[in-house]
Amino acid sequence: MKSNQPFNRLDKVNSLLLRELDSLSQRERIEQKNKDDIILSFTKVETSGDLQHARVFFTVMPEKFRGDAKKFLNGKARGWQKSLGQKITLKYIPKLQFIYDEGQQNAMAVEEILSKIDKER
Repeated sequence: MKSNQPFNRLDKVNSLLLRELDSLSQRERIEQKNKDDIILSFTKVETSGDLQHARVFFTVMPEKFRGDAKKFLNGKARGWQKSLGQKITLKYIPKLQFIYDEGQQNAMAVEEILSKIDKER
């Protein structure tokens, strides 16, 4: 029998991982000269059905630190997986893969184009 609940188990796992990763990242800082000017945030988590892998999408501002942020996150992945295992109870703690979220950048580009069109009218 299918449940009428708005979220399925995988959605709950994704939400939980997103919240916990956000918490872990707030405790860490990207090791850059201008680290106070860097904003790193996670936009979504997509966990595989078998809970073995999780794709974690992130954005960083300013965008020029995108590569540094990905390097930083990949360096933290194993330690964060261990921390996640201590905080949450799942059959498996998924292997984390960090992916830059192009959606944010694309949305900003569309807004810019729409703004130019509006000004031309």
